[in-house]
Amino acid sequence: MYAAAWLIIWTGVAVRWSPTNAPLAAIVAVMLLVRIACEEQLLRGAYPEYAEYSKKTALLLPFVL
Repeated sequence: MYAAAWLIIWTGVAVRWSPTNAPLAAIVAVMLLVRIACEEQLLRGAYPEYAEYSKKTALLLPFVL
């Protein structure tokens, strides 16, 4: 889901390039990273078995990140 959001954000920047769009997209991308980190913490606290699951599962892109 987060990988799709990144793809949509940066595709929008590529299609409608402007000096305003790129920094805004970068801010949103960083905010997504912060959200991912917070969500990971919450999941690890709520579900102890999530730590083992996350070792085998990619964070953003399957088999990559």
